[in-house]
Amino acid sequence: VRSSAASDVYKRQMLRKFIFLFVLFTFVNSVRAVDVPVRIYGTIIIPPCEINSGEPVNVDFGNVQEEKINSRTYDKKIIVPVRCPYHQGDVSLTITAASIIENADVVATDIEGLGILLYEEGNNKPLSLNNAATISTGLRGKGEEYSDFTFIASLYKYGKNKLKKGVFRATVMIDIYYISVSYTH
Repeated sequence: VRSSAASDVYKRQMLRKFIFLFVLFTFVNSVRAVDVPVRIYGTIIIPPCEINSGEPVNVDFGNVQEEKINSRTYDKKIIVPVRCPYHQGDVSLTITAASIIENADVVATDIEGLGILLYEEGNNKPLSLNNAATISTGLRGKGEEYSDFTFIASLYKYGKNKLKKGVFRATVMIDIYYISVSYTH
């Protein structure tokens, strides 16, 4: 009688374990059956070039005679080192600056009637302000990580009034970056 009772207890324990495992696996399978979307994303960027190791570029026109301003006597050639970690494709330039009302390509100074035109070396057309433009002649070492950008700063007198005497200032921000070459498959 004892072995029959022990056998019944054993059978009930086994049945309980079986039911527990059945319920557990049913629950686990129902949890695993739920699909969860995984979104993977990122942004591919083209890093901008570093100009003059991130240091300001100073251009000193020195003492200027008003009557010689538009003769290009005071043109300043500026050569700045450029490092572009990404250097494939076309090179783009953006010059951000306040411009004069009379001409959107003339950098405003703090003296009314005096502006500054910027030219890419080898090109007599003033660089456009506040718009991206492709560099055509001013970058020596295009397609290389290390290069030089050369531009000309030229004083520009506008209006009919005499200029106020004193120190003048202007600030421009220059960004140079390569535009990625697109491939189609």
